[in-house]
Amino acid sequence: MADTSLIIAQELNIQAYKGDTFLLPLVITDANGPVSFAGATFKMQIRKKASSAALLELLSPSAGITISGAGNNEITITKTPLDLDKGNYKYDLQATLASGIKETYLFGVLTVQEEITT
Repeated sequence: MADTSLIIAQELNIQAYKGDTFLLPLVITDANGPVSFAGATFKMQIRKKASSAALLELLSPSAGITISGAGNNEITITKTPLDLDKGNYKYDLQATLASGIKETYLFGVLTVQEEITT
């Protein structure tokens, strides 16, 4: 397993459409390649502001985040449908490793566009 202490949280701003399936596949890497997340759990919260209540929370292994792949290095975030109102939101993606260490890997702005085709 790669040393995840070498990973620095990355900013990733995301565009999505209200009512569509939100799908975000990820492979997190360090200097040695893809990182294995065997035994880890993930949590992603989406809020209007960092200090406000979570409007959406996705969790692994059974609430919107799955860890897969031969090396437990593929993370897929899914929400069907994305039911947030049009606007800009803050999010981050945090892992709790098998060792109990918590690390944030992604953060940024989720911009939800207004649904036109229903």
